[in-house]
Amino acid sequence: MFWKTGCNCLPGCMEKAARKHREGFELRQPQNYIEAVDSDSIEMKTAELLSGIDGTMMFRYNSRDTFKTLSIYLSEYQLGQWVSHKKVLELSYEDVKSSTNGLIVITPDFDNFTAKLIAADKYSKYMTEIPILEGVKNREYYGRSATSIENKCKIEYGTEQGLAALIYEEKGLSSLPIQDITGEHIDTDNEYMYYYSVEFIK
Repeated sequence: MFWKTGCNCLPGCMEKAARKHREGFELRQPQNYIEAVDSDSIEMKTAELLSGIDGTMMFRYNSRDTFKTLSIYLSEYQLGQWVSHKKVLELSYEDVKSSTNGLIVITPDFDNFTAKLIAADKYSKYMTEIPILEGVKNREYYGRSATSIENKCKIEYGTEQGLAALIYEEKGLSSLPIQDITGEHIDTDNEYMYYYSVEFIK
């Protein structure tokens, strides 16, 4: 024998230990979470084909806990200064049990200076279109970028949580992690940022 042990079924024991490790890891994963959809998934590939050159961002949420509303907010920053904050979409579950999972999709359309926002679950789908760089001179020459969550994030009920931000700058873009976009002032040279956040309310 290559190994010597008091157990005559070491391969079986190793498999049991590995299974327990996997089960323990799964139990430690958040049961209520939101995450970016894998860029290699069929869902994402299909969405990218439909969205055009500016791409799209898709997020999947899972909530084993029931909740009453899902609200999505949009904050606008100009040169790092917070200038507006408003609710742009809401799913309400006052008369029905909330869906355990769903999708949130953000699709910028720079040619038409808008961004589509979609929220969908097993009951319904809602879409709204938001103007981008409204009234900004020479906006057709602006560069654009985006940032979003990268890892699985635990849902913090009753708290706004950042999802993504669309970034626009005329003379040069600077990258910015989504977790750095918070509060009334951000240390950035980017001229315009549109920050999307989501809140689940029990």
